[in-house]
Amino acid sequence: MVVADEVVFVAPERIEVRVRDLDVADADVTREGSEHVLIETAYSAISAGTEMLLYKGLMPADVPLDAVFSHAQAAASRYPVRYGYALVGHLSPGGQRVFAFLPHASRAKVRHDELGTSVLDIPHGVSMLDGLLMPNVETALSVVMDAQLEPGARVAVFGQGVVGLLTAAVIKTCYPMVHVSAVDVDVSRLRRGQDLGWVDQAVPVTTETSPAQAREQLSSPDGRAPDVCIEVSGNPRALDLCLESVADHGRIVLASWYGNKHVELHRLGARFHRSHVTLVASQVSTLPASLLGRWDKKRRMELVWRLVALIRPSQLISHFARIEHAQELYKLTARSEALQGVLEYKHEIRDDTEREERDTLRASTTQISWKRRRVEPDSEK
Repeated sequence: MVVADEVVFVAPERIEVRVRDLDVADADVTREGSEHVLIETAYSAISAGTEMLLYKGLMPADVPLDAVFSHAQAAASRYPVRYGYALVGHLSPGGQRVFAFLPHASRAKVRHDELGTSVLDIPHGVSMLDGLLMPNVETALSVVMDAQLEPGARVAVFGQGVVGLLTAAVIKTCYPMVHVSAVDVDVSRLRRGQDLGWVDQAVPVTTETSPAQAREQLSSPDGRAPDVCIEVSGNPRALDLCLESVADHGRIVLASWYGNKHVELHRLGARFHRSHVTLVASQVSTLPASLLGRWDKKRRMELVWRLVALIRPSQLISHFARIEHAQELYKLTARSEALQGVLEYKHEIRDDTEREERDTLRASTTQISWKRRRVEPDSEK
């Protein structure tokens, strides 16, 4: 019998780690011609976006957790539910390094026909921990594609969580002449983007910052407002700031999903009415209609892996936790105290490069005095 430890959402703000029988025998996955293979998980990543909406009980009751992957077709309100879409590990048999769009679990059973779709080989030269954050880079690239940037444009990115930081990184990698401003309430995250060379201008805001103040701070010395505003904060108030800050005839890319949060907009008056501003919804599951004649998901994914290798998103990982202490890491993420949390599983380190990468990441500190730390249970603190 093959079993897996897995994270289960049992109620708002409560998860449990349960053991599940994968309904497969060891001999079944090792014999030639087997229908299934196993993934022995090394790490899985917690999402501060959709996954936090589920954790906090803010998902709409009638909306599937994901529009693409079958494991996430359940309605969000029906607890208990398994969720997650980013894990990396090794195939068994075979030992290949893979990424999987699957829920948090120490082991996963997948069909052979899922290899190459929901389970992808991690390319040579990409570390496992960089590969773990590939979906975040894919989302950032999708947002940038929807932004339809031009050389020399001014862009304001509202929200400097992982997706916001990576959106700035993708912009600077693909459009180095574009001016990127970042907006957030967390000054340390703003400094992070600047230290990494992804952000030209950091604009700290508070709950007291008015839309007019935001527009003034984001405008160039000669008064030119941002050509594009990108909203990835998850905070509905940021959309009001975008509406006020963007230039006439500009573009707003709304990549946040607010779930059941109340959204109240106050900036739809005369200025918006006359501005010819374009408001675009952005979601990674589909490509923009303007690109469908030349691009498909396969071509986009090839570019995503190249960007993963260049950007190295694992440097945004802030916290590790063993799966048995997952509840504490979810609490830190929900309070915005963890930029990027990673669950770690007992697994065999296959080579010295992987060991060195893991140990370096655990021990390193950043220039803004963030120490990456292992989360332990409350009683051990």
